[in-house]
Amino acid sequence: MNANMHALIIGRTRSGKSKLLQSIFTQTLLQQGTCAILEPHFEFSMDSLKDMIAAKMFKSQEAFYRLIYMDFNNGYYWPLNILAGDERKIRAYDEEEIETVVETALDIMTRIWPELNEAPQFTEFFTALWSTSCRLLPCTD
Repeated sequence: MNANMHALIIGRTRSGKSKLLQSIFTQTLLQQGTCAILEPHFEFSMDSLKDMIAAKMFKSQEAFYRLIYMDFNNGYYWPLNILAGDERKIRAYDEEEIETVVETALDIMTRIWPELNEAPQFTEFFTALWSTSCRLLPCTD
């Protein structure tokens, strides 16, 4: 998959969307590419890690420096909604409000996990993901 491309993957429940994304993620990392998974649960991440282990990705010590894993399902929680903003403005696709929410969330994440500043292209992936997510909300006129 071209890393400069955006994609929307839709399908019915149990149609293989997660398996497709898992395959793209694993193949991208195995080909020395950069990608990210942001998920509130751990199933997708664990399945991806199992694929990487099966592909012997971690035989190289470098692999441990190329992969950052943040466990959001470890019993801890963020004490605030880092994506909070003026919902009315976000649903109206106010570019300034969306940019402010995304920049604030990114700033909070890099303060909590400073090592993210060392992750290649994390800022670009995070910004693209959440900017796009805000635009997927139903618009209000």
